[in-house]
Amino acid sequence: MPAWSKRLPVLGRPPPARGGGAGAGGGAGGGPARAADGTLPGPAAQGGDCAADLLAAYGQLPGPAPSAAHRTPSSRPGPAPAPPAGTGPPHAAASRTGRAKPMAPGIRGLDRDIAERVPDCVIGVSGEVPLRETPIGYEQAFHALAVARTAPSGRASFQRDSDLSPLAVPQGVRWAQELLAPCVTYLPPRRADPGGAELLGTLGSWLTFGSSASRHLKIHRNTLAARVRLIGELLELRLDRRAGPAAAWLALQLRSVPVATATRQPTPTLETLLSTPAVEVWAQARLRPLERANLPSGTDTVRAWLRADAKLSPAASALGISLPGARKRLTRAEEALGRSLLHAPSAKHELWLAMRALGSL
Repeated sequence: MPAWSKRLPVLGRPPPARGGGAGAGGGAGGGPARAADGTLPGPAAQGGDCAADLLAAYGQLPGPAPSAAHRTPSSRPGPAPAPPAGTGPPHAAASRTGRAKPMAPGIRGLDRDIAERVPDCVIGVSGEVPLRETPIGYEQAFHALAVARTAPSGRASFQRDSDLSPLAVPQGVRWAQELLAPCVTYLPPRRADPGGAELLGTLGSWLTFGSSASRHLKIHRNTLAARVRLIGELLELRLDRRAGPAAAWLALQLRSVPVATATRQPTPTLETLLSTPAVEVWAQARLRPLERANLPSGTDTVRAWLRADAKLSPAASALGISLPGARKRLTRAEEALGRSLLHAPSAKHELWLAMRALGSL
């Protein structure tokens, strides 16, 4: 069972007095807290105590939606300490087991309510994002879980230590638009076949969830494989090698950036985009946590793993260590980077770009 399906995504919003988005849920800019089945549990929609409403409606935290999450055990005993009042960001993904317990009165913030009532859960919290960017919030929360698994409190927030701003320039947007153009303009031979927009959606899901995208998209795995092959042919990318998915991932991130593009200038290559001084600084910042953590062979392990197309067994062989040893090293790298590596969503695309920009791959 894929790791992403063992999580319980929780969306919420704070009382209006606090403004913005808080709690442990999804719509920072608007949109009520919803249970996993999409229902509105009482007055939470008007800014009430989300966890109290969930408790009143269900007697415990709601179970997973059909395609959302499953319970998974945690080795962490006892309740997780609550963070300071009023700090709960809007999205949270919780890995948990056990029955819900009564909530202590006066506790606010949905992520803290969950930690209080389900003591053996692990919680990753995203930054504040608008409701329309809920998928981004979910991915951030999932990355935070990679840190929360070993954090003493069992809770971690997404750390926005880098972004793609150095690549989100007119040249980068122009490169992304040209790369994706064959997919955007694709006209299927049959009306029932997926068009360009659906293919781009398939590509985004596959880059995020891998082979489990078939469950996300509710299509057969053979259908997914056929679509990915078609996308690779249209984009002229080897999607079975790490360079191809990394380029496609970057293009999807940049294609909607609102910048003015000059059509008369030649379209740069990916190597040209990655060779600028600003991108080099970005790449160094992206990998610096591995150096600061003083992990033995941490950077070398991540590099070997990426060179092996993010496959653990070939990476272990290249490093001359056992498979469990390679997994342990990458787990420590996850903690240092604050990003998920071994499970989808993974930061492997971003790390490949960073190492390529520094000439490490």
